[in-house]
Amino acid sequence: MLSDHVVRGEGEVCQTPGYEPLIYNMCTSAVEYSNAYAQNLVLYLNSFDKTDGKRESNWASFVVPKLVKRFKAVQLFHVSRSGDSLISVAIPFDSILDPFLIMTSIAHEISHYCSSKIRMRESRALYFIKCIAYIICMDLHIYTDNTLKICVRLLIKNYRELHEIRKEPKGSLYLDKTRVRVERSVYRLLSERKQLEKLHKAFWQDPSRTDGQSAQEIADKMNTKLHIAFSDLIPHQTGELVSIKMHIADIEYFLKEGFADCLMVYVLDLCKDDYLLIVLNYFLRLGNEFDDAKYSSPNFRDAGKQAQVFQRAFIISSLFEQKAFWIGNPKSRLKRGFWEDKYQALMDNFLERYKEWKNGELSDRSYYNPEVLEFIIYYLKDCLALISDVERDYPAIKSQRDALKKTFNEVINADDIFNDTYQNMLQEYRKKILERCAQEDAFYFEEEV
Repeated sequence: MLSDHVVRGEGEVCQTPGYEPLIYNMCTSAVEYSNAYAQNLVLYLNSFDKTDGKRESNWASFVVPKLVKRFKAVQLFHVSRSGDSLISVAIPFDSILDPFLIMTSIAHEISHYCSSKIRMRESRALYFIKCIAYIICMDLHIYTDNTLKICVRLLIKNYRELHEIRKEPKGSLYLDKTRVRVERSVYRLLSERKQLEKLHKAFWQDPSRTDGQSAQEIADKMNTKLHIAFSDLIPHQTGELVSIKMHIADIEYFLKEGFADCLMVYVLDLCKDDYLLIVLNYFLRLGNEFDDAKYSSPNFRDAGKQAQVFQRAFIISSLFEQKAFWIGNPKSRLKRGFWEDKYQALMDNFLERYKEWKNGELSDRSYYNPEVLEFIIYYLKDCLALISDVERDYPAIKSQRDALKKTFNEVINADDIFNDTYQNMLQEYRKKILERCAQEDAFYFEEEV
C-alpha cells in the first residue's frame, strides 16, 4: 500500500500542475480548527458594523495550507445573491501545528478585511494627509507649526475638490483609493503657483522662524526644489532624490499593517514581547526582501525589509508605552526559551533602534521622524477608543472577544494542543457547518419548486 501511495503521488506531481503532495500528510483537524477560529474572529469583527442598524456585507473565511513563506489573506469574490464576501487565508505548511503563530497571524490577516466601522476611514484619510504634509514641509525646508497647518489645509481642500469632480461614491474611502487621491492632491499643491505662494507666505511671515533667510532666498530655494517636483520628485533631507509617491506608499503601508497589528494585539490581549516575536518572525520568514513591490520604496531599498518592519513595530510599541490597549500588563504566553535563541540578536537590534528613534537620535535615512509616525499612532488610538465604546454599549460583542481570548489562552498554554477547548471549538464549528448546509439545501430546494 505504501509503495502504491508513493507511485501514485509521484505520478500526480509529474502530471498535475499545482499539485501539492504535502496536503495528504497534513493534520486535518488542525486545519479545521484554524477555520473554526478564523470564522469566530470574523463573526466578532462583523458585529461592529451591525451596531449602526443597517445591513452591512458579512464576511466568511477559510484557511488554505500552502507552500508559502508567510501568512496572507486575499478576498476572492463577492457573492452576488447575498452581497457577502469570502476571504482565503494562506498559511505555511510548517506552521500548522504552531497554535500561537497560527492564531495570531490569522487575527492579523483577517483584520485587513473585516469591519468597516472601526477603521474610521474618513479620520484615516485626514491622518494620511497630515503625515504627507509634514514630509513635504520638512523636505522643502519650510517647516513650522503654522506652515504645517496651511499645508494640511491646502491638501484637504484639494482632496475634497478632486473627490467631488470625479463624483466618486461617498463611502469609497478604501486605503488604496485614498492613496491615489492623496497623490493627486499633492501634485496639485506642488504644481499650482497660488498654493505654493500661500506656503511661502506662511513660512516667511511665521514669527517662530529663526533661520534669518530673506523672502527671496526662501523663494529661490523652493523654486529649485519644485523644479524637481514637476517630475514627481522632491529632494530628501539627505539631498538624495526620493519620489513623493514612494513616501505616500510608505505611509499607506504603516496605516494598513499598523491597524492589523493593533487589532491583533487588542483582540488576543498580547503583551509587547509576544507581539515583537510575531513581527520578527514575519521578517525572518521573508528574509531581507520585499513581498510587495508597491512598498519597496527607495526609502527602504538600502536597508531592506528590516527598516520597514521595525517602524511597524515602533508604532505598536509606542501604543504599549502609552497604555492605549487598556489591557494592564499581560504576561507572555510563550514558554520559557521559546524562539529566544533564534530572535535574540534581532530583538536586541530592534530595541536599540527603537530607543534611538524615540529620542530623535536615529540618523538612518530609512527611518521616518517620530513626528510622522505619531500621526499614525493618533489614528490607531482613535480606533481603539471607538472599539472600547462599542464594546461598552454592546456587552454581547465584548463577550465574543472574551471567548476568543479564552480560547487563545487555553490552547497555547496546554501541553497538548488537541485539548478540550480545541475539541469543543471543532464540534461547535462542525455543528454550524451542518446547519448552514441544511439552510442552503432548503433555499435551493424552494427555488427549484
